[in-house]
Amino acid sequence: MKIKRIIALLLTALMIAPMLFACAEKNPPVTIDVGSGYELPTVLSGSAPTGAGLPDELCSVSVTAKDSVGRTVPTDTAFTLTFERPTDCETIASYLSVSPQTDVRIDRVSDTEYTVTPEGELDAGTVYRLSLGADGKAQISFAFQTESAFALSASIPADLSTGVPINTGIEFEFTSQIKGGTDISKYVTVAPSFEYKAELYPNGRRLVLIPQKKLDKNTEYTVTLKKGFPSASGEVLSEDITLRFRTEATSSAQNDRKYYLSLSPTAITAKSGDNAVYGFSFYANKGVNAEITDVKAEIYEYRNHTAMLNAVKEFNEKGADLIANGAAYKYPTSGLAKISSGSVEYASSGARQYYAYLPTLDDGAYLVNITVSVKHNGTTVNETAQLLLQVSELAAYFESTEGELIIWGVKNGLPVDNVSVSAEFFERHTDFSLKNDKSNYTKLTAKTGTDGIARIETPQNATGAICLLENGGDSLLIFPGSLDEYLTYKC
Repeated sequence: MKIKRIIALLLTALMIAPMLFACAEKNPPVTIDVGSGYELPTVLSGSAPTGAGLPDELCSVSVTAKDSVGRTVPTDTAFTLTFERPTDCETIASYLSVSPQTDVRIDRVSDTEYTVTPEGELDAGTVYRLSLGADGKAQISFAFQTESAFALSASIPADLSTGVPINTGIEFEFTSQIKGGTDISKYVTVAPSFEYKAELYPNGRRLVLIPQKKLDKNTEYTVTLKKGFPSASGEVLSEDITLRFRTEATSSAQNDRKYYLSLSPTAITAKSGDNAVYGFSFYANKGVNAEITDVKAEIYEYRNHTAMLNAVKEFNEKGADLIANGAAYKYPTSGLAKISSGSVEYASSGARQYYAYLPTLDDGAYLVNITVSVKHNGTTVNETAQLLLQVSELAAYFESTEGELIIWGVKNGLPVDNVSVSAEFFERHTDFSLKNDKSNYTKLTAKTGTDGIARIETPQNATGAICLLENGGDSLLIFPGSLDEYLTYKC
């Protein structure tokens, strides 16, 4: 009994003393020592009172699973049963059951020791129960779970979480235990980098990274656990695990202005020969002397619609980072031809709504910097928004249904046959930028029929698209789905 007490004390001490390590800048080896204290006992014992339905020689037994890690066992395991009294295979077979139903072979090692071997491999990720009992009533029972493929089962924060507290820890929960003695500095990377400690939970399956100081606000962090990271059973991660999250934003200072001006970046279209019209909102609080004094437009021309498409992809690559930090994304004008600059007409329709009338332009794709000047208490303040403007004879309407994108091509109010549609689908997250490479876009094509309709099956997980429509020298870009809450297509 004294020896058992000492062992129990040792196991308890190990379980309440988590292994900690620091991640230094030069990434020295960092070893995780899981140790026996982090595992459930590998030898399980049970007993039943005499006279409860079991023969006396079966009333006290211990069970060991071959190659087990705690109660997690490989799918090709075998079980060793050790009894305090001599017995035989026939007696054991009469009282032993395995659930789920599994055919087993019982072999004698000695009068008190026997092996129970499943006839085939057990199912992965399944709880099996070995029971000794009579008449369907288990008097002694042991449960084991077969190992699953070594993989991540959960994380905190979840991937693509936003508003994450700056004092967060990063937790990886695995389907089975991590291999003791692993140098995880070879497998873990964080960007932007920060110093951290690590703790291993007592079950050996959860790894926790604890930053040594608060994380930065309004910042996207990426934590990667590389493939090859080993489990206690010898399996390794088959691919990298990447966890992206954005920390909570800095509280913005209250706007103490006495007037309201809303310029929303957007995409607008105009029919050939017509003026494009941009709507915005403005009002001043009662008794406040504020008024719009001027509206200017700088207009730049893209080489073609493909150049505008690439500019939108660049926005996808960078825009979310700026927006999440309270900044505005600015479409670059470098390399574009500046074709117009100056004041434009504007008018109010009442109810705080204003309209700016852009000059008539040739068919094409344009970037417009529109600036509204507001005079308040003798001081003029300028605010600028950007517009993606297209002028074309071709118009389009779209509808996203479950699993399908439907596009109508129209000219002069009539459906257009044989419009080529090239749709690039992507999975977009408002607070996270999209890497601008081919692997992040799925390109599909279609053509309209005589009814002017083209149908494209939407790829799984796609939340947005950029579609280029072309017909007889006319081109048009449309943006089905949530391209951005600040940039939406208006028919």
